[in-house]
Amino acid sequence: MGYEELVKLILSKYNVNVNVLDNVFDTPLHVAVRRNHAGVVTLLLERDDIELNCVTYTSVGQWNVRLNPLSFAARHGNANIVALMDVNRKDIFGETPLSIVLSRGQWFWDHKGLDILEILKMLLARKDLDINYKSNVGKTPLSLAIQHGHHDAVELLRVYGAVEG
Repeated sequence: MGYEELVKLILSKYNVNVNVLDNVFDTPLHVAVRRNHAGVVTLLLERDDIELNCVTYTSVGQWNVRLNPLSFAARHGNANIVALMDVNRKDIFGETPLSIVLSRGQWFWDHKGLDILEILKMLLARKDLDINYKSNVGKTPLSLAIQHGHHDAVELLRVYGAVEG
C-alpha cells in the first residue's frame, strides 16, 4: 500500500485532525509537501478543514523563518506541488511562488536538476496567475528575473505580458 492509499484509508475511516503538529511542528500537509507526495497533498487539499496558512520553520539564508506549505514547496523547487495550490498566495515576505522561483539563482536550479523555464511555464499556464503583482519591496516578477539574470525567463515573461516595476 502506497502513501496515497494509506492516507485515503485513514481519512475515510477516522476522524483525524489534519492540522495536527508533529514533534518538529510540521503538519501532515508540510510533510507531504516536503517529501513531494503530490497525491497526498491533493487528498489533504480536498479537505474543508485543512489550514493552508499553517507555518513551519525552515532555514532561509541565515534566518530560521516560518513558511506556509506553498512557500515551502516553491523555495525547495517542488514544482508539481506548487501547481496544486493557490499560485497567488503570498508568504510572510510578500512573495508568491512565481517570485520565489525567479529569486533563486541559476545555481539553485542546476543543483536541484530542474529547469527554471519548465517551472515558469507551468506557473504561467495557470489562468489565475497574477503576473504583475508587486512584492512587499515593490518588485514585479519581471524585475526579479532581470535582477537575477534569468534572460530566457525575462523573454518568456514579456511574451505573457509582464511589466517591469
